[in-house]
Amino acid sequence: MKDERFEKLNAEEIPFYLSNLEAKAKKNDGHLAAKKVTWGDVYSVAILEYCNSLLGRDIIAEYPNLKRVYEKIMAAEGVKKYMASRPEDRFPSFFL
Repeated sequence: MKDERFEKLNAEEIPFYLSNLEAKAKKNDGHLAAKKVTWGDVYSVAILEYCNSLLGRDIIAEYPNLKRVYEKIMAAEGVKKYMASRPEDRFPSFFL
């Protein structure tokens, strides 16, 4: 049962939501809203980074406009500084 849910998540649910976000990013010139960087962009990139780590793959590899959002946020000076200094162990201990 657990494997079936994981397969459905990967095959149906993740693509459904990422397709919707892709359309928003395309409409907003590489942003999720307002055609400029918002906290929604920052938060979404953080969630994408976390999901990539959990799933062991780049879940937005096939979504060019979401990639643009991701790259814009990751290129921000404050984000680059944090990424260079953040702790190596990013997972809570209950995942181990």
